[in-house]
Amino acid sequence: CIFCRNGSEQKIVKFIDANYSDIKALAPMRIINEKIGKQWSRKEKQLLPGYVFIYTEYETNIKLYLKSADIYKVLGYDSGTKSLAGSDYDYAMWIYNNHGRIAPSFVFEDGDKIVVTSGPLSDFNGKIVKIEKRKRRALVEFEFDGVKRQVSLAVEFMAKNEEKK
Repeated sequence: CIFCRNGSEQKIVKFIDANYSDIKALAPMRIINEKIGKQWSRKEKQLLPGYVFIYTEYETNIKLYLKSADIYKVLGYDSGTKSLAGSDYDYAMWIYNNHGRIAPSFVFEDGDKIVVTSGPLSDFNGKIVKIEKRKRRALVEFEFDGVKRQVSLAVEFMAKNEEKK
């Protein structure tokens, strides 16, 4: 995982994709619902501003990526390893399995529980902290790089017996 200047994530992804065919780079985006006037629309926003994930089959010389002034450092552990492990790895793979785009999940209320029927939250390893029904969002908490983080993700509410559209 690369820590970089906010706003430069997509530029770094394009640079890596253009120069390294054996590496997949993702700057995860979240698709959120926004209401402007009486109209709902969807917007893309950075899921983790300042982070780019790189995926490769083998250990690589990570210093290749440090040529950009927008890149501050490659994250690593005290042991010196740069490969993500544990919950960091799980989170990075969740992003990868969703192709770097966290779309709305479909949910319904069952008493005081929220049940996720499909979408990225169905296999999410975090916790739904709060549901904002009027804004069509769920505040979710996860741990990455040793820090608990909360982010607002889009959800679509369904009736309990309704099929996903």
